[in-house]
Amino acid sequence: FERKLGEDVLLVGFNRGDKPYSWKVPGGNQQRLRQIFCASGQPDKIIIRRDDGGTVVNIPALEGVVLARRSRQE
Repeated sequence: FERKLGEDVLLVGFNRGDKPYSWKVPGGNQQRLRQIFCASGQPDKIIIRRDDGGTVVNIPALEGVVLARRSRQE
């Protein structure tokens, strides 16, 4: 889900499954995502990559992540 306050946007994703999940984040390639929290406390397990003009976040099983979104112009 997404939360906005003015120009600030947070994206929150949860994977309650038993396998990794690839989340294609809405917003296209004009954004930068920065991880600000993960449920396990092991941020290196969350992988953010560009794919086909968009952004994909790989979330491991039983994990949650909070991302801050910024436009590329910032």
